[in-house]
Amino acid sequence: MTLAAARRLFAYNAWATARIFEAVAPLTEEEWSREMGNSFPTIRDTVCHIVSAEWVWLHRWQGNSPMAPEPWTKEPTRALLIEKQREIEADRNAFIAALSEADLAGERPYIFMSGKGGSLPLGTLFQHLVNHGTYHRGQVTTLLRQIGRPAIGTDLLFFAMENPE
Repeated sequence: MTLAAARRLFAYNAWATARIFEAVAPLTEEEWSREMGNSFPTIRDTVCHIVSAEWVWLHRWQGNSPMAPEPWTKEPTRALLIEKQREIEADRNAFIAALSEADLAGERPYIFMSGKGGSLPLGTLFQHLVNHGTYHRGQVTTLLRQIGRPAIGTDLLFFAMENPE
């Protein structure tokens, strides 16, 4: 992975997550927090997981592995999640701007909240996080369809068509 590829990957990630926020904006509070049985019980919880995972991984890359969820992850509002996502994206962009090409191949140790640790190249961890978000954005899309709401496409192909290199 190159720095240019990492920046493009995270530009896609930001675009796709923003589209999810657009799709959940018109939901009623009941729809936002309705228990639906999924990896996470509600649309709110699934969107919160996307944002909180981005926060956790950024901190891990910076050398600080959080060992508990942040207080803001307990029943967050859409406005709070949008604010947190913007902060994370700005902090991540600054983090990436300070990297060298060699940094992407360097191993980054991390510790999961369970206490288990590991180490992988930073570029691989970047790919993991974007793939993780893609998976859960797909779940949000399914949940939206299940409650009769329109979903928004978040495929990389659509991003590339709207944002040619």
